[in-house]
Amino acid sequence: MRYRDYKEIPTELRRVILEETNETRVKHVSIHVCNEIIEEYLELQKENEKLKAFTVEYVNRNGNTKTFKFKTVHDAFVKMDAIIGHGPKKRTDIMIALRQADRLIKGYVKGKYISPPPRDAIEIKRVARYG
Repeated sequence: MRYRDYKEIPTELRRVILEETNETRVKHVSIHVCNEIIEEYLELQKENEKLKAFTVEYVNRNGNTKTFKFKTVHDAFVKMDAIIGHGPKKRTDIMIALRQADRLIKGYVKGKYISPPPRDAIEIKRVARYG
């Protein structure tokens, strides 16, 4: 969206422009630069929207699968806890996968929580020293 005049820019986007440029007024920034900042901001918001998709998948001992969708990680963790149970009623016969934007972030297998290693993890290998 292109704005032709400063008056057309909504308050939320004005704050974004001011934070980005460290100016005190939007009128001190050219309208061209304002439009560029707004476009970048809206593109980033669109990309971040994908990260708000959480799914909890679980498979019971019969092989039946159920999937639940959530907007926040908190709601997803609450559902996982409700499925697993607590104390002596804690289920160990199920598998659960918690995914964020179709990427596994936490799992539950045979009574144990698992987390995959980060994609950018650094692996350090020890070198054997001789004498």
